[in-house]
Amino acid sequence: MVKGIGFLLFGVVPGGCVQYTPIELAAIPPSQEVRVHVTDEGALRLVQRLGRITDEVTASVAPRASDSIAVTIWLGKHYPGTQFENVRETVVFPRNEVTALRLRRLSTWRTAAASAVALAGTLWLADQIIQLGNPNDPDEDGTDPPPPQVTFFRIRLW
Repeated sequence: MVKGIGFLLFGVVPGGCVQYTPIELAAIPPSQEVRVHVTDEGALRLVQRLGRITDEVTASVAPRASDSIAVTIWLGKHYPGTQFENVRETVVFPRNEVTALRLRRLSTWRTAAASAVALAGTLWLADQIIQLGNPNDPDEDGTDPPPPQVTFFRIRLW
């Protein structure tokens, strides 16, 4: 159960705060990366440039002529501090090969839900911490009570 809660708090909750919303090409802010979905023909065009088959990429887009879209993929994003850091590849697609453009935005509802789950998990963990003191009160007849327990804090894990 503890592993499940840890997975929920550290694996699922951070990814749940954003959502991808559809956006028109003209409404995309400059130098903003969007998730681009392409058809099977567009995926074949991407294979030639990227070396792997995929039907969606995160890239910046710009309209070319009235019938095409330039998709600039930042390949060096995962290689900071190397000579490949600024490597970008531009692929031009006909408009009929781009099926959707989605902008990554912060979702207030998902963020509130993730915060509530994180708060509930923190409260549950705090509830599992127990402070133990000396349960033995001194007797009124003057006899010595047994020695106090040594454990002052205990975290129950299961």
